[in-house]
Parts: sequence; structure tokens; C-alpha cells
Amino acid sequence: MSGAQKWSGTVSRLITEDILEEYKEVLRCLGVRRNLIGRIIRLIQERAEEVKVRSSIEISPDPRDEPFCLCGEQSKADFIVALNASDFPQERLSGAEAFVGVNVHSVPSEREPG
Repeated sequence: MSGAQKWSGTVSRLITEDILEEYKEVLRCLGVRRNLIGRIIRLIQERAEEVKVRSSIEISPDPRDEPFCLCGEQSKADFIVALNASDFPQERLSGAEAFVGVNVHSVPSEREPG
């Protein structure tokens, strides 16, 4: 999809139990307080649709990204949005018609010159 095209579909947030566990682990590693982690996870659960994964095929070269690939496959997602495109090989994602890589640019904080 080029930058000039506009997409007018519906966006669904899809999760699995394994994805939620990954989020919890990342938040713990970032030093987020336990009670806040619980609130964040509940908020995600309220706003996302849970997918029950019944497959164990290996898609991603990174085992930590496997739950995201399996979620996309099981739900027959049109797109998977991720920061690391190399861990989501298009040729192995039969359910996703396209992959959208997202680049993140840091924005200087008020304390940083720039």
C-alpha cells in the first residue's frame, strides 16, 4: 500500500493468551508496577478480540514473534502491523494478504535538545 492510497476498512485488535503474556513480560522488564500492568492488560482485553490459536506451525524466525504470526494466521488477518518486518516473513503468512511495516521515529523530549 503506497502512502498515497487510503484504506477505508475496519481495524480489529486481535490478541491471544500468549500475546498478553508477552505484553506482561515486556512491561515487567520495563519496570512497570504490577498493579499498573494488570490495569493495562484488562484495558487491552476490553478493547480487543481474543483469538483461540489451534495451530503450532512455525512461521517466524523469532520465537517471541510466533504468537503474533499465529494470531494473524488463525484469524485470517488482512494485515499484521509490526516494527520488525524481518520476523514476519510474507511467504509464510498465508492468511495475511499484506504486511505493513511501521517505522518509529523518536521525538525529542522537552529535556533533549533537538
